Amino acid sequence: MTGDPSHEPLFEPIALPRRNFEAVAIHIRQQIRDGKLQPGDKLPSEAELARRLSVGRSATREALKVLELSGLLTVRRGYNGGTFVTLAPSSSPPEPTSQLFLSHTISLAQLVEARETIELRATELAAQRSAGAQGSLLLGAIVATQEQHLARPGQALSDELEFHIALAQLSGNEVFVVTLRALQPLLARSRVAVCADAGLRRALLEQHRAIARAVAAADPERAVEAMRYHLRFIAACVEQVASEEAPPPR
Repeated sequence: MTGDPSHEPLFEPIALPRRNFEAVAIHIRQQIRDGKLQPGDKLPSEAELARRLSVGRSATREALKVLELSGLLTVRRGYNGGTFVTLAPSSSPPEPTSQLFLSHTISLAQLVEARETIELRATELAAQRSAGAQGSLLLGAIVATQEQHLARPGQALSDELEFHIALAQLSGNEVFVVTLRALQPLLARSRVAVCADAGLRRALLEQHRAIARAVAAADPERAVEAMRYHLRFIAACVEQVASEEAPPPR
């Protein structure tokens, strides 16, 4: 989509709840789900989209970042670049493993169970194999960046995902890395509302800090417990948000 007036009704001023960026993300995601935005469609520029929705550019920027992480949008740089609705799997199969996960209905309980199986072991191995300078530098840098991004929900979500990928890398097991990268769109979608809350973003940061310290101290037991707490904290938050957003019974 470029400047075609026929597409104007897709992006009109919207009623905003407490978290502006989340409202923008929900609105665009709904347009995609309803088929009003098709795979390959180009979105208006960030400035134009903010104008049409009557929101700030920062809220628009964060929403687009979240939708990109969720696998619904892709950003192309350079000539003819812009933000596009992700192509259908048959047209663009660069991430077949991710598409495989997205093509199945995966419950929160299943996702939590799989993550605990993978990430607790990855964390244990990271503390055993990558303690000291390597683990401290990599995880410490991510935590520091995350702290700088506390006021930016979309970027905070990106940092949250990066921390888990980095731990998998420190474990030395490439299968863990590939699996978590493939799960990233699912993980991003489940965390949008969590990262929208400033208090929860701060809590996630402190939990990451505790995990990073345990890994750097070569303390696998403490690292695993910190990670288990972190994963269950996220799951509880996601479940609570989902229950609050569920429609009332008829």
